Amino acid sequence: MKAILMAFLGLLLVVIAALCWPRIVKSQFQPSAKEVALQAVKEKEGPERALNLQYTLGQTNYAYSSAPRPAKGETYTDPIFHVPITRITDAKPDAGQWGMSVNYATWNPLSSDGRYLALAPCQAVTSCGGVDLYDAQTLRHLKSVPGEFLQSANNYNDPEPRWDYSGSHPTWLHYRSNKQLRYVDVANMSDHLMHDFTKDFPAMESTDFILNGQEGSPSSDGRYWAFMFSKAGVVFVYDQISNQVVASHATNHAGINNVMMSPSGNYVYVAYTWTGRGDEFDGPRVYHRDFSQSCKVASDVPHGNWAWTKQRHEVFFSDDPGTDAIHFVRADNCAYYDVYDDAGDGYTGHLFAHHDQPGWGIISTYSLPAVGSLADRTGWAYSQILGFELDETKCVSWAASRDAWIAKPQACSGGQTNRIWRIAWTQNKADGANYYFEQPNAAMDYAGTHIWFGANWRTENGNMDVYQVDLPPNWATDLASLP
Repeated sequence: MKAILMAFLGLLLVVIAALCWPRIVKSQFQPSAKEVALQAVKEKEGPERALNLQYTLGQTNYAYSSAPRPAKGETYTDPIFHVPITRITDAKPDAGQWGMSVNYATWNPLSSDGRYLALAPCQAVTSCGGVDLYDAQTLRHLKSVPGEFLQSANNYNDPEPRWDYSGSHPTWLHYRSNKQLRYVDVANMSDHLMHDFTKDFPAMESTDFILNGQEGSPSSDGRYWAFMFSKAGVVFVYDQISNQVVASHATNHAGINNVMMSPSGNYVYVAYTWTGRGDEFDGPRVYHRDFSQSCKVASDVPHGNWAWTKQRHEVFFSDDPGTDAIHFVRADNCAYYDVYDDAGDGYTGHLFAHHDQPGWGIISTYSLPAVGSLADRTGWAYSQILGFELDETKCVSWAASRDAWIAKPQACSGGQTNRIWRIAWTQNKADGANYYFEQPNAAMDYAGTHIWFGANWRTENGNMDVYQVDLPPNWATDLASLP
């Protein structure tokens, strides 16, 4: 009996030791650098923070930032908006350039594998163009894309560089040249033809060329592209997988500012300029991919971009020059939602970034406050990056279409207005004659976790560099849990 008892006790000790073994083994090793950093963040944030970020909501007018300009690679956290911001570039020692900026707010500067950042070198405040590549992890300047590729035969227009997002070619940087869609493989800086549209549109003049007007991007998976011709009245959709034009539309030689493919590839935005005629070509429209149906989205060409509502509908999110409304229009049924009436507010320029998170649209603001004083309460959104909630039950008013909304706006079903998330200062002073060239062009990755913007650090005509905002990956869930 005693032998049996001793055997049982021995077995019990073995089991206890086995249960404790993982903790005993772990205690023999030092924590990793990442674990130490995460612990430091937790200790710094303190127990009062249940979320990963202390979110700032509303329209309070805060005094403009006075933060000192950080060194390259240095991160600072603003005491009001709380997001970490890192300086990515120092243009002169990096690349021998006067400055560095983001190409444009509407497209994603991050390669699909997260390795490269495509930024725009600047020779002066009014002269930014081309592509410089940075390592997105180490922030090291890598190389410049040769100008003979991007600038040759581009008709004095933006070559419109866009990363390949098919998932198969993370080093391909697409661009347009004459009637061709081409790409540079940045791994070895070789130049290649993707598609020549001359054969698709043989009647076009030899001097005509394709473009999207700088602002457009392909669908998020890189499959569908929208282009227009510079002279002829035609817009069309190209399918990269089948390598063919799948739809085209005659535009009656209407003036067009830009065209954009929607993230899903199901819709095309065509920014017709205002004519007053009241026909299909009088003001911007969103079409189905085959151009069979369309919705009017604004009176004249706005700044805008695609977004997803909380209800996961694909919408065109923009300001409306004719109504002073920040709004969105559902691409599937034309419903028009007024999100915020900004008439008289203390900023005059908006730029719209795209990400694939549902329920929020991102805007950066710039230019001289309309009120002329940052002390005025209506200057609350001056030179900032903002998130506007896109919930079809939370809005100022809505109607079944823009024309119906103009005639008789209706109350939103939820009875609440959308929330406004204050993300970061753009650290720009863009109030003088060169304000247009001092835009932050705040752009996002499709995951919605990084924002890049250019800043002269509150110095008119000052050298610009690029800064990165890091957002927690669960920010959309966090915001959904807040009142």
